[in-house]
Amino acid sequence: GKDNDETGKKKKKKKKRRSSHQTSTSASSRDVEEFRDQETPVTLPLADAATEYYPGFAVRKWPDPVLRHVTSNVPASVEKRDLVVIAGKLEQTARSKGVTALAAQCCGIDASIIVLLPQNDVLEKTLLVNPRIVGRSPEANKVEYDEKCLTLQIMSKVWRDARVVVEYEDMDGKTHVLHAHGELARCLQHEIDHDRGILNLDLVESNLLLDEIWEIEGPTHAQRMEIARSRTISE
Repeated sequence: GKDNDETGKKKKKKKKRRSSHQTSTSASSRDVEEFRDQETPVTLPLADAATEYYPGFAVRKWPDPVLRHVTSNVPASVEKRDLVVIAGKLEQTARSKGVTALAAQCCGIDASIIVLLPQNDVLEKTLLVNPRIVGRSPEANKVEYDEKCLTLQIMSKVWRDARVVVEYEDMDGKTHVLHAHGELARCLQHEIDHDRGILNLDLVESNLLLDEIWEIEGPTHAQRMEIARSRTISE
């Protein structure tokens, strides 16, 4: 009897997807069920976002499907006053969250817009309209980062290009080119990924994903990882 009892107490260990550099997500089971049944992400048009009463925006949280929405480019006909308002609200939101960059997409806004705040006194506050990567350093020079996102509070190890060249328009429609390396290059790649509906977890190998993330992301993870690692260059 004793031997049988001891044998019965032995349980097969469940294989964990958890990596040592990841922590639990902030999504509850209720959140997961709510978003699982939501087929179409609810996005906010740029003009509507500009007329919202609140001084800042609410940052959407995984697994909200709006975070998988590929944003629309901002048309040349956009009202400058709308961009000024959006820029102010994005800056307010970024500062309140203690981050140096924020994509409008993270706030559910259907517009390719990113705000960059000063970083180590090497960059002025900048609003990037329709940012796109037009150049990258060789793949062999990629750098590994510990990266976290406001939309999903886990730390993930990801590989990013060491240098990128980003083209964008300002609020007056003028085109600019930004050459970035180091933390700024990482930051730009992260935010531009949001415009593509890509999250940093898409750069993580499937066996390193948390079980609760894999439960939702598993069916599409391989496809999204391929997109995330495609190193696309706009022409």
